[in-house]
Amino acid sequence: MDAKMGLRQSISEAIDWGIENGILADFLKQNRSDVENMLMSEFSIDIAKDAWQEEAFLDGLKKGIEKSRADERRIFISILRTQGMSDEEIAKATGYTLDEI
Repeated sequence: MDAKMGLRQSISEAIDWGIENGILADFLKQNRSDVENMLMSEFSIDIAKDAWQEEAFLDGLKKGIEKSRADERRIFISILRTQGMSDEEIAKATGYTLDEI
């Protein structure tokens, strides 16, 4: 077995071990091929840092959009309530559930 194949097998086993022991299990299941490819290539802290920053930015953006939508829903519901609509009427008109309202 050549060194590259030994490295690939070791990486695969390390990922399996992490998943089985609950260490970054969800991340490793979801990103296994990316992790394997990154570890097989020459590691660069600058490239990794850029990737982590991009991932954090996208995660923050997603959370911001979700919060914005929730805020818009609250404002919209508040306006409908000031117009005299009951929660049941708002649910019927908007398609929101009573829990969402």
